[in-house]
Amino acid sequence: MRTQKSAQKLADILQKVTPDSYKELRLACGFSDQEKVPAPAPANTRTRRRFYPAAAGIPALAAAALALWLTGSGPFLPLSTVTLDVNPSVSLEVTSKNKVRSATALNEDGELILEGMDLKGTDVTVAVNALIGAMVQAGYLNEMENSILLGVSGADEETAGELQNELMRTARKTFSEEPFDGAVLSTIIVTEDSAVTELAEAYGISAGKASVALELASQSSSLTAEDVAQMSVNDINLLISSQNYTLTDLSSQGTASQQAYMTEEEALALAWEYSSYCEEDAEYTCVLMDYNSGAVTYEVEFYVDAYKYEYEMNALTGELLEWEMEWKTDELLAIELEELEKSLAVTGIGEEQALAIALEHAGVDTSELIFQSTCPSYEDGQESYEVEFYTDTREYEYKIGVTDGEILEYTVYQPSEE
Repeated sequence: MRTQKSAQKLADILQKVTPDSYKELRLACGFSDQEKVPAPAPANTRTRRRFYPAAAGIPALAAAALALWLTGSGPFLPLSTVTLDVNPSVSLEVTSKNKVRSATALNEDGELILEGMDLKGTDVTVAVNALIGAMVQAGYLNEMENSILLGVSGADEETAGELQNELMRTARKTFSEEPFDGAVLSTIIVTEDSAVTELAEAYGISAGKASVALELASQSSSLTAEDVAQMSVNDINLLISSQNYTLTDLSSQGTASQQAYMTEEEALALAWEYSSYCEEDAEYTCVLMDYNSGAVTYEVEFYVDAYKYEYEMNALTGELLEWEMEWKTDELLAIELEELEKSLAVTGIGEEQALAIALEHAGVDTSELIFQSTCPSYEDGQESYEVEFYTDTREYEYKIGVTDGEILEYTVYQPSEE
């Protein structure tokens, strides 16, 4: 009776710790699905005690459960998903110990990247580093297409945030070793609804990119979620920065490459040519990137006298797609121009100033630097510069406000000597 109660107590405890995992744990211990644990020979005593086979396997099963938990590979552990989109889209299933459990290609380009790669069991930061390197080698990432989108889902918000920061740090370090500057977008998926899932499956992209596509489309009068889903991450990054879109749970570091398209100055020069006006004729000009009919475009707006002109042209070829002219009353014109003047009055510091502020605070001279990187960042509705630099003995990370140069946060790392 005492043995039976002890066995039942152990079974109850094991069930609470690893619910519905008895079968998996038996297999982990080496028992087959049908094999019974052999009972020992009866003791040479007058009273034959009843033996319970299930109880005999419990200590071994508990030991196996502990081993699986310590290695972060148990079937019952919570998992998170890390995704990486460029044009190739790849998904990593990650254990609670941040080890890659599986890697899955979400489209054909993703299959090419994963071909010959064995990421199972590696740390997720090592896997992301390897994937970025493979995409550079394959030509998907270069000086004209330099943006990636990282996504984290399936974990609680705090854990996801920590993993997101670690992966963005990894991506920055990886790009620092490449011959071009990289740009990183990163998003957290707290809950994945059916619209996100359907869009991701339809276009072979991650839930992260699908989520960005849906939110970007909701803020634009010219974009659909399907349009954004088919765009490269670099084009998405260009649109977000040009139009100043604010997306929930989206962080950005670095500047998207514009080398594949004409510059804003070239677009404005074409607008003057199409309109027969010149810069001296206009009271105000604005040049923004947009997307129309499957192509990245430039929208150029300017005012001449009481008229507002708008020109839209293909950002790759310069072809004029459409234009319009709108007459404004004196009152309406005055209101619009006043608002535009206010927006132009907003100023801020540059990257060099941000670096100088961080170095002065740290008490480090430029001659001591062995590495430095400064890139614009947008997070939680706030624009800032991410400043990172290394000396022989320490690593520094600063976040500097764009508007006034305020130090928002900083961290100093002192690598351990081994």
